[in-house]
Amino acid sequence: MKKVRGLLICIFMLILLLQMVFAKDIFLKFSASSSPQSFTINKGEYIDIPITISNTDSVNINCKITSSVGEQNIAINSGMQQTVNFRYNAPNKIKNLRPVSITFTTSCTGPPPYSCGFLWTDTCYYVSTPFTHSITINYALNSKDSQNLATLEGYTKQLSSQITQTDSNLKTLKDLIDKTPGFLKPTNSMQQYTNYQTDFSIINEKFSSAIKYLEQETYDYASNYISTASDSNTLSNINSNSLAITSEINNNLEAYKQIVIKFNQYVSDSSNRIKPYTTKLNGDILREHNSLTSNLKSRLDSYQFNSL
Repeated sequence: MKKVRGLLICIFMLILLLQMVFAKDIFLKFSASSSPQSFTINKGEYIDIPITISNTDSVNINCKITSSVGEQNIAINSGMQQTVNFRYNAPNKIKNLRPVSITFTTSCTGPPPYSCGFLWTDTCYYVSTPFTHSITINYALNSKDSQNLATLEGYTKQLSSQITQTDSNLKTLKDLIDKTPGFLKPTNSMQQYTNYQTDFSIINEKFSSAIKYLEQETYDYASNYISTASDSNTLSNINSNSLAITSEINNNLEAYKQIVIKFNQYVSDSSNRIKPYTTKLNGDILREHNSLTSNLKSRLDSYQFNSL
């Protein structure tokens, strides 16, 4: 009997010892993952990122997932797993954007606290260490946007130098027309310039819109820029015609300059010839000389140089 009593006492003490040894919090067993871990999303579109939580513990757990794209709470039974989706919206402008890394942090809690320890006088908890994992977002264009982007870039690259050159030539022509006397300008030169400027403004506005679409990454209007031949030919015609008028005016100015030089030389030579006769008795000669000089000046001023 004593042996039995001693054995029971030993068993009781062993139970108390085990309770004291194992009187500690229990760490929950779970994990979080994403499949795939890298996502490609098109400009202006969205994707749903799946996050799967696996509960490998023997108790039910409640988990909270937090990230820069939102947070969610889920309950998972023992030995089960659940998947939740986080929606990510891509920006409308992705040019020069680097891939983005998004970190998801999962924290879980288990059942309520329970009594433990010596004579069950302690309180034990189900605890967890936050679990983190990351996914990568890559940006791209869909096939239609890629095609439209190529169309806009092709249009602007082909016409860029023509736009710059035509604008410069028209400004040069306008400045020359404004500074040149009317009798040295070709007939209707101002009207011709106005027509060229109007045609150029239409194409230049279209070109500027294409540049704006590229800057704003708006590719919906690329169908207006598929063909460049018509606009390119118009710019070429404006260039050649404006250069022709500019050349004609410059030629007229040079011709007028040469006539003035010869006229001044003629006046100087005439003055030198009549110097010996500049007496009171020769007043008629002076008056005739002055009259001839004034008449020639008047004829020069009214001369139409489009006949040169």
